Amino acid sequence: MNLTSIIYALPVFASEVSIRWEIENRFRFFKKASDFREIAKVYDSLKTANNPKPSILSLEQALEQKVIERNFNNIHGDDTLNGWAASIFENTCGREVNHTYSGCQMENGDRYLEPKTANLILYADGFGAENCEWRVDNIVVDTKPCNIPATARNVTYNGGHSLEVRPSSGAPQSAQVTLKDILILSLGDSFSAGEGNPEKPVRLVRDSFNNYVNSSHGQEFPVREDLNIAQTDKDHFFQDLAADWSNSQCHRSMYSQHTRAALQYALEHPHASVTFLNYSCTGAEVYEGILNAWWARDDVASEEYDDAPQLVKALRDLCKDPEPYMKTEWAIRDRNESHYNSKPASFPKCKSFVRDRIDVVLLSIGGNDVGFANMIAGSAVDVPTIGPLARGRSWVYGLWRAVAGPQSYEKGLKLANVRIAVRYKVLDSKLKEYLAVSSDKVILSAYPQLSFDQNGQLCKPGNLGMDVHAIFGIYGAKTFAQSRDFIDRFYRIGKAAANNQHWLVADQHLVQGRAPNNFGNDSRGTGHGLCAAGPPDSEEGALEFPRPDPGTTPPMHWNPFQPQNWKPYSSRNRWVVTPNDSFLTTNYHDANMEYIYDPVQALYAATLSGSFHPNALGHAAIADSILIKMRQALSTYEN
Repeated sequence: MNLTSIIYALPVFASEVSIRWEIENRFRFFKKASDFREIAKVYDSLKTANNPKPSILSLEQALEQKVIERNFNNIHGDDTLNGWAASIFENTCGREVNHTYSGCQMENGDRYLEPKTANLILYADGFGAENCEWRVDNIVVDTKPCNIPATARNVTYNGGHSLEVRPSSGAPQSAQVTLKDILILSLGDSFSAGEGNPEKPVRLVRDSFNNYVNSSHGQEFPVREDLNIAQTDKDHFFQDLAADWSNSQCHRSMYSQHTRAALQYALEHPHASVTFLNYSCTGAEVYEGILNAWWARDDVASEEYDDAPQLVKALRDLCKDPEPYMKTEWAIRDRNESHYNSKPASFPKCKSFVRDRIDVVLLSIGGNDVGFANMIAGSAVDVPTIGPLARGRSWVYGLWRAVAGPQSYEKGLKLANVRIAVRYKVLDSKLKEYLAVSSDKVILSAYPQLSFDQNGQLCKPGNLGMDVHAIFGIYGAKTFAQSRDFIDRFYRIGKAAANNQHWLVADQHLVQGRAPNNFGNDSRGTGHGLCAAGPPDSEEGALEFPRPDPGTTPPMHWNPFQPQNWKPYSSRNRWVVTPNDSFLTTNYHDANMEYIYDPVQALYAATLSGSFHPNALGHAAIADSILIKMRQALSTYEN
């Protein structure tokens, strides 16, 4: 009997005498097994006889609730405002400072990319409370009452092992055990990086506010601390009080759709672990990002800066000789985008790999190639061409890709028809050439609809979710319909191009009406776009930006809620980060500006902080679509 023939029965449903086993830490991205077990505990609590595989969306909702209840991973006090990932992200292999995953070491001493051993949790079902002696390869590894899980430590991968339990009375039970590890890569843009969802969001204070030198008709904004004080200690403001990420340059987050799909696959498969490598980066395109240099959020510390192509970063980890790929400054002296955005970079092939294969590549790419962010920002933002706010015009319209001005949806479709099929074909050939990835192991996720309200209807013109600043608002009568139609048409173009390369396309959240994870109209008839309000009992469900009452003094009162109580990761109907959410959650400020309270900083805090991207719930919804295709691509592990 091998891995695919061992029956895994849930403890609560077991009725016959049997033994079960599971790998203790199946998501090896987490250095600490205890972090995985904490999530597994919540996941297992959602299982029922009719629902043995809970959705990622339901797990995200449950994790958020556990944090609020102070019932997750020893979170306490104000840390409940941060979300579940804040208690884990600093102890993951995504936080290595040397620009690699290969240098990461696990709790048991294994190198991250070379799993040698793992601990197993052992269960004896139906034996009662008598004692059970557990053996692996006829060596006693633990003795416990049969109704208490036992542990087998440092069991080796790949080779078969004999697992036996000997109860103090009754017949022994045995099975063959084989541990497998699955290697999953993430490549792509801000939608797969997790933009807008930092593991450590900012904390805003109650008793201070600032109008950023009259940035928005005199309106006041909540702040991390008194900005006049912050100006005297900018390092404190931009380091200690800033949002934090798994990777700050790429705004890479554990809430991302790819990370959540990989984690969920590990939760679903007790006999296999997952090694996950995320190289996705905000702003990336096929060439400028995956196949060539891309600098992304380049205002990071020099030791964190790395603009190498994502493919080079993967080779840096996966090649036995990483030296040809260690360069981290590809475009530091040359930011002429035409040098990077029309062809792949030149770099050598790897002669010998650390792993024998990559099992799956998760991909989100194409939106920046056709100016998607520019179209959305152009619909929602009206930046003046003169005056102090004009200095932020190119960055605001490009959402971190400098552009001359807004772009129409019509031009975006023209670019899609010209570029997408060609670029997907080049990308597929390079994945084969450099990583030996088969096309049927590539999963492309579709971009979601953003234009539906809580009733499943198109958003109405206005500034719901965007009243953070006077320049925001979508007032065109046809703008939301144009956005909806663009997403649909871009999806068809992208899917046809992906099908030509024999990629799998994860799209349930977009195309299957009444699916539980559909952004436009889910199984309850609810929409989850930019203007989706509610539920009524949720402060985070409100679409109005908090402002201090006129004349308020400490302790200050704000409407419609106190900003210091804002919870970025809690239940709400919208699955999209609004400009209001961006300001309250990531609150990006440009460290290169002379003044923290410059009028443009308020714009940056509301746009360059992840506006118009999926929030944690949205990422979970997309991840459920990805998981469907992962089960297909990894069918050998499904029995």
